Amino acid sequence: MICMRTDPAKWLTVLPLQYDSALGFWDRDAGLLCLSLIEAGADCRLVALGPSGVQKDQPLILASLEEMKTSAWWLQWKAEVVVLYSWAAPRYEPVARAIKASGARLIIRMDSDGLKSPRLGFFPFFKILYYSAKDSKKPYPFYASLVRTLAFRFCPAVYDRKVRSHLSHADFILIESPMAKQLLGRYLRMIGGEDSIPKIKVSPHVVKSSFKFSNQVTKRPIILGVARWNALQKDGPLFAKVLGMALQHNKDYAAVLIGSGGDFMKKLCGKFPPSVQQRIQIMGPQPHSSLLGHYQGSRILMFTSRFEGFPVSAGEALACGCTIIGPATLPSLNYIGSLGSGTLAPTRSAEDLAAALECEMDMWRRGERNPESIGEQWHSRVSSYLSAQELLRDYSPTQ
Repeated sequence: MICMRTDPAKWLTVLPLQYDSALGFWDRDAGLLCLSLIEAGADCRLVALGPSGVQKDQPLILASLEEMKTSAWWLQWKAEVVVLYSWAAPRYEPVARAIKASGARLIIRMDSDGLKSPRLGFFPFFKILYYSAKDSKKPYPFYASLVRTLAFRFCPAVYDRKVRSHLSHADFILIESPMAKQLLGRYLRMIGGEDSIPKIKVSPHVVKSSFKFSNQVTKRPIILGVARWNALQKDGPLFAKVLGMALQHNKDYAAVLIGSGGDFMKKLCGKFPPSVQQRIQIMGPQPHSSLLGHYQGSRILMFTSRFEGFPVSAGEALACGCTIIGPATLPSLNYIGSLGSGTLAPTRSAEDLAAALECEMDMWRRGERNPESIGEQWHSRVSSYLSAQELLRDYSPTQ
């Protein structure tokens, strides 16, 4: 006889970063998943770094990293399942170990393109560390990144063994695209972590369920960009160059750029002919809720990023019926493009990206893109509520 449970499943979502209500913790990642699990019927709270205690006005538990490293701290919450956004980073291995020792089922979220080690590509890995160090304004970014890359490649005790141990604690490992899954599996084979490979599942980042296609909003010929424009990772200069090349020959299209670093982009776009400049609207950071209208009213979202896991803005735009432009070298964009949701460039060169963008413009003109179908397809994959229902169905312990 099967006994159906009547009490809600106890879950925790964990983001081991300093909590700041102004940083949109509840609009994405662990915070959004927590709210969606509650909506789907679970008893769930978000765990983040901060002064120890339980918040009364929201489902939030704050603790120090040292507290999170002890199984006794996790035991008090009696969680059945914990979703840990740890990226398999060695510094959070003690947290993963403590969660598993508490008896909870552990799901680790990678937020990764799968390139987790210089063993998979020495120079690509070095570049990721270098660009990240530059964006974070760390001292001596070139030399610091080179030393870390060399250590990670040639000293297994420094990195490989810790990553292998970290992932060994997981019951399930969520990664954002099929290519990323393949790369992570290849890396685990290299370092003796074969036992963790069957645990890897493809799961894009969740987005708010309210982000969806609307037939009440007209899709206009607009190219959208949402990014931190002065971040090296996003490569604002390349984005501006591609935009200028494409808009010069496609006078029916305009562009809207949203995000920090707007002055930087204004300077770059200020070199374009007036006929191109007047079709580019550069906005600063906008409230997250306002992005919905931009996604619903635009046709194309473009990326020129040097690296990405699975951009949340891509999931939001796709769910609203936009198509995506970007380099096929990024695993998440390769996944998106393979499902007929955009046009990819074979390289990150301005010429290839501009050609892909103009091809995508033509497809919209010819009616070869069905935004309603694209929106429905991706909403079913990335909707936070639907994803929460799937997690509860597939990953909760049976009782």
